[in-house]
Amino acid sequence: MMNRTIPISRTVAMLGTALLVTVAAAQDVKRHAQHDPAARSKARTEQMTRSLELTPDQAAKIQSIQDHYHPRFEKARQIEDQELRKQTVRELRSTRENEIRSVLTPEQEARWKEMQAERKAHMEKRKALHKEQHLGKDKAPRMDRPVRPKHPTTAPKKQ
Repeated sequence: MMNRTIPISRTVAMLGTALLVTVAAAQDVKRHAQHDPAARSKARTEQMTRSLELTPDQAAKIQSIQDHYHPRFEKARQIEDQELRKQTVRELRSTRENEIRSVLTPEQEARWKEMQAERKAHMEKRKALHKEQHLGKDKAPRMDRPVRPKHPTTAPKKQ
């Protein structure tokens, strides 16, 4: 009877392939969650629960608010006219944020405002980086100095 053994290099290659397939599948699930608005909404509520130390009652109310606005945002994103779409989304976002604020304590609301400011700064930085990568350094605004107004009429008046 012949004893067949699999060479170690082949075993390592098979294990490596299995690991890569598993990692790729996990990333695909994560990517799907990023594009699924309901999953994103749930993840956002969970993140707020951790960051703001929400009570279970607060978390349930915020998830309810998120669920209430989800179809409205989806409908607004289907609007053809870009300006109308932007205006509608801004109004929905403002109304939703006001409802969420009503659920939070003053301390939680202060922390939430900080989180929003951090997220906005991060997004602005990413936008500038994206612009730099696609337009070149000469045309993208520099992040180490304020962007000057293009027109003298928009510049602040000196007194």
